[in-house]
Amino acid sequence: MNAKPKILVIDNNKNILAAFRISLADEGYRPVVCSNIPDALRLIEKERVDLIISEIHLNGLLETGIAFLTKLRHDKPEIPIIVISNQLNRDIDKRLTSLGVKAFFSKPLELRPFQHAVKTLLTGSNNIGSKRFSVVKKKNFQKSNSKFTTSITF
Repeated sequence: MNAKPKILVIDNNKNILAAFRISLADEGYRPVVCSNIPDALRLIEKERVDLIISEIHLNGLLETGIAFLTKLRHDKPEIPIIVISNQLNRDIDKRLTSLGVKAFFSKPLELRPFQHAVKTLLTGSNNIGSKRFSVVKKKNFQKSNSKFTTSITF
């Protein structure tokens, strides 16, 4: 029997980490969450991780997130990365693409396209689509008892 894929999520916001933990577990994955870079790097060194989902503005700074992703690309180039942020733009998108980031999503997320990207990357396919698009829709995230206006970009 195949082990469930392990997904590492890095974000400074504990509520977002909790929402990812619930959502990814409900989809049958083994989510592991970290709220800071040192913990994430220690975990990546000790354990096998199948996918990384990371905020790009770690500790509130874009350059901190870029430095983290650069280190990940150098140390673990085989692990696909998805970036999430509420502060994406074309310049950041270009930088992320140059670092080999496979998808980037604007917060708050539209779950269905995000789940599709996760599943696609975990199957070893890089074909998640080359279009950039946005979907905005209201959705209840019942397990966290909060409402999100959800959108996605990739």
